[in-house]
Amino acid sequence: MQLIVSGFPSLPAPTFRYDAPNITRIFPTNFASAANIPLTINGTNFGTTTGFAYVGGTICTPITKWTDRQVICTLPPGQGADQVVLLQTFAPSQDSNTNILFNYDPPVIGTIVPTNYSTVGGVTLTINGNSFGLTGSVRVNGNLCVLAAYQHSQIRCQLPAGVGNLAPIVISVGGQTNPLFYFRYLAPKIDTLVPTGGPSGTNLFLTINGANFGSQPTGTVLVGGQPCTSTPAQYAADHARILCALPNGAGYRVAVTQTALNQTTNTVYFSYSPVISTVTSPGGGSVFPTQGNILLTITGTSFPNDLTNATVLVGAQPCNVTTPASPTVITCKLPPGQGFTLSVFVTVVGLAAPPFPFAYNLPVIDDITPDNGGTNGGYNLTVIGRNFGLSASVTVGGANCLKQFQNHTVFICRVQAGSGALNPVILFVNSQPSNSINFAFMQRTPLLESLRRGGIVAAAYRASYNRAG
Repeated sequence: MQLIVSGFPSLPAPTFRYDAPNITRIFPTNFASAANIPLTINGTNFGTTTGFAYVGGTICTPITKWTDRQVICTLPPGQGADQVVLLQTFAPSQDSNTNILFNYDPPVIGTIVPTNYSTVGGVTLTINGNSFGLTGSVRVNGNLCVLAAYQHSQIRCQLPAGVGNLAPIVISVGGQTNPLFYFRYLAPKIDTLVPTGGPSGTNLFLTINGANFGSQPTGTVLVGGQPCTSTPAQYAADHARILCALPNGAGYRVAVTQTALNQTTNTVYFSYSPVISTVTSPGGGSVFPTQGNILLTITGTSFPNDLTNATVLVGAQPCNVTTPASPTVITCKLPPGQGFTLSVFVTVVGLAAPPFPFAYNLPVIDDITPDNGGTNGGYNLTVIGRNFGLSASVTVGGANCLKQFQNHTVFICRVQAGSGALNPVILFVNSQPSNSINFAFMQRTPLLESLRRGGIVAAAYRASYNRAG
């Protein structure tokens, strides 16, 4: 500026500048990212010539009002908080202060379609809401949802694979994220288990078939409460199969479940093969008479709780279960039998316990009658004792005594010719010998032979000879 008096100019003066525009407040201070509403900017020194207005570097246009103290422009779409509101005057060009900030609202999810889906993913997820901004990213349970379309009020993306019914959907836009909103992956379910039973400690692998298991061990498979371990490679790509190593354990129909994050499958059942620990007679002993008819107590593991699902054999003979079993005890009625190289077998729904050694008691002779007889033989010998089994044989002095009758306590046989006073009588059951009692062969006199044939025996005969002949 220069002063002129009577045609004479004054000395040059310093250049004059108007004060820079100063924004004091705006309205509104925040709004949805789609914007397109009037933004009112109040302050001073805006001038009267229309300049430019910016929000976060984006021009705010059209400008519908510009005065020295107020500017109104149409808020541009945007995203993020702390966006600088700036005025730029025209002729001369001056920028306003930069400490007035506008905040685009953070993203908010209203609805999603679908609300739940298979853990395999791959379907288009449609997210409806507000303030999604110009561009951002979407993650479901931390996994990227690949964008197909992006608008301020709707996003479409490809649902990633995942597990859990509380999978957070996070939209990240300009440093802002939405309040918590969850997608629900379908719960895992088991359809079949292969095998349904087997022995413990044999490196057996279970194949679990079903759906929504996920693609890696994000959860745990439990068999009877014990982890059934697996690796990522043992989870099928279609999320429908798991292969896991059976843990050591015991039990009939133990629960099998899979838990993925906070979701657990239905329960199916696995039965460990039974194992026999002990076989005892009443009182806890090992008295196993060949006539049977005593209760065997079988202890072990993985027995059923009912009578119908367990069978017991002693050798090849059924041992009828008499009382409901417990997981560790079965009682059954010992069948008649014989032998010392037998086994007890317990089978539970097709699962057999390893054979458990069993032996009937050895035969015992308590008495014989008569204890002596003629050297010509041809008469019956009665052997009295116990544990004679089902099929025994008797020798007298090494010679076979021809069987006439047998049960578990009596054996009657026809004595063959022999001689001598010390002939051991021995009963054999399956090659098991009993103790021995001596039988004496004696030469009879004609008188006694006549009396015997006439039916007069015993008293006179025994009075004439002693036991030793």
